[in-house]
Amino acid sequence: MHGLQILDGRITVEHLFAQLTSEYDPRELAPRILPTERCAIGGLMLDHRPVEVTLRIAFFVSAPTHAALLARAGQDPEFGRGILCRPGPLAPGGIAECHIVSKVEFPEGPPPGVVYCPPNRIRWPGVGTIYSENSWSATCSGG
Repeated sequence: MHGLQILDGRITVEHLFAQLTSEYDPRELAPRILPTERCAIGGLMLDHRPVEVTLRIAFFVSAPTHAALLARAGQDPEFGRGILCRPGPLAPGGIAECHIVSKVEFPEGPPPGVVYCPPNRIRWPGVGTIYSENSWSATCSGG
């Protein structure tokens, strides 16, 4: 996608590219879904202020199936916390909600009125709240 504008240009994205591959081995219960290194978000601006987005491709490559997510989360509590939107265990038959964005940064500072809780929450009055990773537990002044 190129030249995306939302809310009369308050949110703009120069380019957004996502490439996923899916492999299915009939001997396995589920297909593998893998993002490629070509995934990118570039030229993101909020109210004409640049936003840098860091993606966590390797995170998903390391656990490309639901079973792999469960196994890895059981062995590594930090990994388990990193993939959930809400506190709680992964359900064996359920869905794991995962975020490919690990961090957002405002190199010139956030736009006026925006409350930024590094690394994962942006509260934007009149627009809403943008979350990434474990943002339900993020606290910050004004947030």
